[in-house]
Amino acid sequence: MTPDTALVAPLLENEFLLDGGSGTYHREISSRWENSDDRIFGGYSAALSFAAAARESPHGTFCSGHVMFLEGVHAGRIEFVVTPLRVGRSVAAMRVEGLQDGRRVLATAVWLRSAPTPDAPSGAILQAQGPDHGVPLAWLPNLFKFHQWLETRGIDYPSSVEAFGVDRKPSVDVWLRPKAQPLPAGMMTQLFDILVADAHISDCQLRASACDPAALVSLDLAIQWTSVLHRPGWRRMQAFTPPVADGSAACVATISDGTGFTCATAAQQTWIIRRKAPAATG
Repeated sequence: MTPDTALVAPLLENEFLLDGGSGTYHREISSRWENSDDRIFGGYSAALSFAAAARESPHGTFCSGHVMFLEGVHAGRIEFVVTPLRVGRSVAAMRVEGLQDGRRVLATAVWLRSAPTPDAPSGAILQAQGPDHGVPLAWLPNLFKFHQWLETRGIDYPSSVEAFGVDRKPSVDVWLRPKAQPLPAGMMTQLFDILVADAHISDCQLRASACDPAALVSLDLAIQWTSVLHRPGWRRMQAFTPPVADGSAACVATISDGTGFTCATAAQQTWIIRRKAPAATG
């Protein structure tokens, strides 16, 4: 077993499981999901809030959702309180609050729908820009611990953290899939789409503005799925941001599968936190 395989030996599918019931759920978040500091990757905590919503819904397919990142999440116990807002014969709306150490850290609204069609139609056959032609981004796990769960290949993506901001392009194009173990089609694949969306959508602003990655925060994440049962495997995320103004950016992305079929669209508001210089002394 390789070191990477040993790291992800707990199936990624199991990382979305929650304990609890009757509208209140919890999980112990592992430090394996940390960013470059001790904060947990926002896409993972967002995916857990979607998983909590699904526990209270009679419908098992995500339609859309919006997550507000209110405070940083850290390794340890996180709780989710789910409130059904509407439960109908074909759709359900849920509100989820994420709580950690008495703090409200996430606020999520999720729509779910009844079972989709059996499979997604094939999109355009990918060749020159397929995952096999992407450049392995082996440096990412050294900077962001959670990337050790992912296999990542770039089509149009900086070759190192130092390369961000050199060309000032307002876009990124990257392939991702779970490392070592595939996920089943359906809800688990949709939860992976949330990881895909949050992992790199804000990189558009980093690349366009050459800001310090530690100064960039994500305010939210919105995602909408096409109404089919999506195939598991590779996901291509093509993201773009209009001109950055006053340190804020509205990043948008399209997520496709290995055949080129569009699985989801996503949007995120990002913000550069400008730190005050230390006060002069003497």
